[in-house]
Amino acid sequence: QTNLSSSLQLCNEEYKEEYKKRRKKKNKKKKKKNSRGNMGGVVARAAFMPPEPFESEASADCIWLTTSLRHRIPAYYHSGGENARYTILFSHGNAEDISHLYQFLQVTAKEIQANIFSYDYAGYSWSHPEGHPERRITPREHTAFADVEAAYRYLLDELHLDPERELVFWGRSLGTGPTCYIAARHQSAGVILQSPLQSAVRVAFNPHCTLPFDIFANIGRAPRITQPALVMHGTEDRVIHVEHGRRVFASLASERKQLWLVEGAGHNDIEFRFEYVARLVSFLRSLGDEEEVLDHEADREDDQSTRNTTRKETKRKKQHTPSSSGPNEGVVDQPLHDEVEQIEVIREESE
Repeated sequence: QTNLSSSLQLCNEEYKEEYKKRRKKKNKKKKKKNSRGNMGGVVARAAFMPPEPFESEASADCIWLTTSLRHRIPAYYHSGGENARYTILFSHGNAEDISHLYQFLQVTAKEIQANIFSYDYAGYSWSHPEGHPERRITPREHTAFADVEAAYRYLLDELHLDPERELVFWGRSLGTGPTCYIAARHQSAGVILQSPLQSAVRVAFNPHCTLPFDIFANIGRAPRITQPALVMHGTEDRVIHVEHGRRVFASLASERKQLWLVEGAGHNDIEFRFEYVARLVSFLRSLGDEEEVLDHEADREDDQSTRNTTRKETKRKKQHTPSSSGPNEGVVDQPLHDEVEQIEVIREESE
């Protein structure tokens, strides 16, 4: 019996030792497999910085969207007035939400005469999992992509916008990530990138390629963006260096693109520049269907041709008008001094 107990104990210890080895080997493989996901989580936690919303609850005009991940996110529609031709899908930066930007976007929509549709990323302000308003969400790159897709679908399905004629994508700072993502997948009338980043990791480091755990790799999506584009970046930006804006601009496939390097501006003060609204208005006015532009040019040419024909006809009539001293002949097409001479002749004859 003693020998049996000793044997069983020995077998148990050997089993435990073997179990520990297998467990350690399995964890090592699992850790290696998930290293990309873990690093991606670290980058995402550094990139997303949700602030506390101004209000504890959303206002009555808040629009609630449901994403493909079953997240409920808030959105606001800011009207640009009756003359607004375009609706802008706005993606905000990492340390702000739509409650902080409400007044700014309300005023901007009126100034540029364009509707602005702003939304929050899952994990920001009042967002929550569907059916669980008390729970919080950890924002990630893939959740932000689902958020912008939900906002895009709302504008098409509920507001019935024609994206290629009426929709403009606008992203600021971190928001250029979702904006480049949606612009590379769907066509629109135009794209606005304010203080864009090449990628999240490139903001802190300068690798020569996109690393596997990097997020918001705009530099890789820019070659698939063919819409007319406006890129604006402050030359003194200490958060995202101006070189990011230059390289993203150079990588865009658009044939109609504008680069506005705001001299002396930082990361958060481009909006306070006098030219800010003027640049946005000018860009929006430059958009339009190429057929409309060609039709407009053709109308101008037709008008000019009609005016030239009218002038030639008038000149020809003047040359063939018979001279007469009568008061009712040849007066309409004659210059004013000829009319004065005719009046003097009539006076002399009457005397």
